[in-house]
Amino acid sequence: MKRVFSLLLNVSFALFAHVPGFAAPVATAGVTVKFNKADLKPSCAPNDATATALNLRKDKGDFPHFNVTGWNTEFVGQTPGTYLITEGGKDHYATYCPADGVCEPVKKLNVKIKMDKSGKGTAEFEFTTKSGLSAAGTLPVRFAVGESVACG
Repeated sequence: MKRVFSLLLNVSFALFAHVPGFAAPVATAGVTVKFNKADLKPSCAPNDATATALNLRKDKGDFPHFNVTGWNTEFVGQTPGTYLITEGGKDHYATYCPADGVCEPVKKLNVKIKMDKSGKGTAEFEFTTKSGLSAAGTLPVRFAVGESVACG
């Protein structure tokens, strides 16, 4: 019953998300979320260019999750190096989703990804959503070798 109610609630939010003044409930200020899994995967930019996505999740399930996707000068896939992504950058977008269909943009963003030649590295992250939810930490990360996407 609880799962059915949750599904109906998410469908309701999706149906009314376009109505001016309607906002799906999100986490409130001062709440901190913890992640323990990070991966880098190929993705697509809004202009259909190739991009790389950093996804943070808990061990099990798809939610909650944080995603930052960067292209052009932000970071270049599995190329070794250190990449910085901040709220002042122009070639990325970032969202936090506590549940399916319930996402919000990130207001404060600092991500530092260090990659070595093998495609392994670390992702240091700190973000705050517009509603005040925050997260920070450092996780091991590995580029998803063998995965590809077709953009365009």
